[in-house]
Amino acid sequence: MSRGMQCLTSALIFIATVHLRCVNADAGRENTQIFIDGFAPKEIRYPSSALKFYENVTATPAVPDMAARRGLTKCASSPALPSGLVLDNSTCAISGTPTAIQAPAAYTITGSNDFGTATTEISIEIRSPAPSNLVYAGSPYAFVKTATVTRVTPTFSGTITSCTANPALPGLTLSNTTCEITGAPTTSQLQTTHTITASNAEGSTSTTIDLTIFRVLFIANGPAGSGMANSGVADNYCNGDGNKPAGTGNYKAMIAGWGTRRACSSSNCATSGAAENLDWALAPNTQYRRNDLSTIIMTTNSAGIFVFGTLAATIVATPLPGGSPISLWTGLTTGWTTHSSSGTCGGNWSTPSGTGVYGLINRSNNTLLHYSTATPCSSSSGLLACAQQ
Repeated sequence: MSRGMQCLTSALIFIATVHLRCVNADAGRENTQIFIDGFAPKEIRYPSSALKFYENVTATPAVPDMAARRGLTKCASSPALPSGLVLDNSTCAISGTPTAIQAPAAYTITGSNDFGTATTEISIEIRSPAPSNLVYAGSPYAFVKTATVTRVTPTFSGTITSCTANPALPGLTLSNTTCEITGAPTTSQLQTTHTITASNAEGSTSTTIDLTIFRVLFIANGPAGSGMANSGVADNYCNGDGNKPAGTGNYKAMIAGWGTRRACSSSNCATSGAAENLDWALAPNTQYRRNDLSTIIMTTNSAGIFVFGTLAATIVATPLPGGSPISLWTGLTTGWTTHSSSGTCGGNWSTPSGTGVYGLINRSNNTLLHYSTATPCSSSSGLLACAQQ
C-alpha cells in the first residue's frame, strides 16, 4: 500500500463487526489498526411465555425468534427442563418428548456468547394428551340379563377423566378413568351398537361396541299335569330346578291356562300382537339361549312368540340320553293360542282325569308346542320350559 494513502474497510461477520483502517506513514512507518466490535445476544423471545407440552408426545419445538438466536453459542435453563425436554445450545429451541405430567413451573432461560448474555422467564406445563386408540378387543359382546358380567377392560393411550356411552348401556357401569364395563344388565336387548367416548380436558376419542343382552330358556322337571293349581306353582318348579343358571333371577313357565296366562288370543297374535299377551313368559324382541349361556335357541318377534322355522337350536342339546323324558306341558295350540279345557287338564291344570297338551323338547318345529293332547293329567313325566324374566 503506497505511502500517504488512507484505507477504510468494514466487514460484517456473524458475531462481530470488523473495521480495517489504514493510515499514512509517520516517521517512515506504516500503521494498520483493526477494531472488532462484538455484540451480546438480544432478548430471547419464545412464541409464548407459557409453553405447554404433552406427556409422552414428541413436542413441536419452541424456537425463539431469529434476532434472539443470532450469535448464541450456549443456552442453559434454571432449573433444568422437565425430563425428556432438551435445550439447543445454538438456538435455545426447546424440543423432545416429556415423560411426566407437571403443573406450570417457572424456568429461566439464558443464552450467551463471548460478548454477553440474555435471559427470559417462561413457564412450562406438561399435560396429559387427549386419549386415543380406545379399543374393546372382545366386541361383539353377549351378556345374560341380571347376571354380573366379567369385567370388560379396553386398551387406550393417554389419560381418561370421563367415559360415556350412547345409547346408554342397560344397567352396566362405565368407569370414568378406564372405560371398563362392569355391573349386571337390567334389561334385555337385541344386538345394539353403542358409541363409547373417552375424554379429558384436551379432547376425546370414540369407538363402538356391539352388545346383546339375552335371556335364558331351559327345561325343568315339572309336576303331574293336575298338580299345578295356578301359574305360580308352575313358576316355582322353574325357580327351584337345578338346571337354572345361577344369578339369572326369576323364571316363568312357558305354559298357558287358568285364564291368567296366555300367549295369544288370535293365531300367532295376528290381531293385536303383544297386547294379546297375559302374564306371558316370553318377552318381545328378545334373544333366548340355552342354560349353557352360549347356544342361541331363537329370537322372539314383537308379539313375544317365535316363528317356527327360525329356531337356531332346540331348547336342550340333542340327542338326549336314552330314556330321558321329552314331554313338555304347554297347554298351547300350534298357533300359540290357549287350548281348550281338554288340553289344560280341565282348564286349570287341576283335574287328574283330564288330558293336557304337551310338546317335545327335542323339536324345533311346532311340535315343540303341540304334539299331542292325549297325555293324562295324572302323569308325572311332564316337563316345563322356563323363561327368564
